[in-house]
Amino acid sequence: MSTDTTKRKMAAILSADVKGYSRLMGEDEVGTIRVLQSYRQVMSDLIQKKGGRVVDSPGDNVIAEFASVLDALESAVDIQRELKVRNADRSESRRMEFRIGINLFSGGVDFAVFSGPLDADVEARVNGDYLLSHNDNVGLRKLLTPVNV
Repeated sequence: MSTDTTKRKMAAILSADVKGYSRLMGEDEVGTIRVLQSYRQVMSDLIQKKGGRVVDSPGDNVIAEFASVLDALESAVDIQRELKVRNADRSESRRMEFRIGINLFSGGVDFAVFSGPLDADVEARVNGDYLLSHNDNVGLRKLLTPVNV
């Protein structure tokens, strides 16, 4: 009989950062911070709607935790869609676009998805070994059904 009392928790971690943040800050620090604060609020609201919680927001990053990887992925898509709308009225050089990564940690499986603004390529890594592109069907060990990424 095992006496291991380690508690394990499945968690999906969403991490987002601003593409070109240093350039944006160099061109207009006050304006960049104002937009960043506004976009962070939007992101926080969308994350909470999907059952996640923002755990930190250092610099130009937002880090959130979800109990479900599906909720994290849906949140990332919602964030990218909403920010695309908000960026539409901004000049191309002043758009604030986020790169979003999602990592799922559970029982030895590390699954990560990286995406840029909508219309950009989506990539995924499983245990650091496989690089996949958007719309590939992938059979992951420990999962019975292939996953569409």
